[in-house]
Amino acid sequence: MKHCVKCEAQKPLSDFYVNKASGDGRLAHCKACHTEYIRKRRAEDPVEFLLAGCRTRAKKEKVPCTITSADLPRPTHCPVLGIKLNYKGTGRGYGAKEDAASVDRVISRKGYVPGNVNIVSWKANRAKAFLTPAELQRMAAFYAKYLL
Repeated sequence: MKHCVKCEAQKPLSDFYVNKASGDGRLAHCKACHTEYIRKRRAEDPVEFLLAGCRTRAKKEKVPCTITSADLPRPTHCPVLGIKLNYKGTGRGYGAKEDAASVDRVISRKGYVPGNVNIVSWKANRAKAFLTPAELQRMAAFYAKYLL
């Protein structure tokens, strides 16, 4: 059992996320309190929340991350697909929302640096992630002949 510092309840250890940096290997607050904290933080400043993810990925992928909130545009619609962006949703894993705002590195190896990032939809970012620029052009040319 562990005491949650937010809700003051005694809960089983399985109700706390793993945190290798803490003494007992778990966060000080329970999963429910952590989820509520994340929800509030995302509502207060969704772009800052996106930046936190950038910093984490940059560290993991060993690329630079020098952007600040001021370096990121705040479009209402995806500049690639034109769909309305949702800054409240998630763009990760299974069940990702296609309209979720996502930070795109134009040239991935350059990292999250000013001039190399855009906010686009999750759908556009994932499509770009799997194809090279030449493959994207080839795909567009192939389907264009059917659509025109």
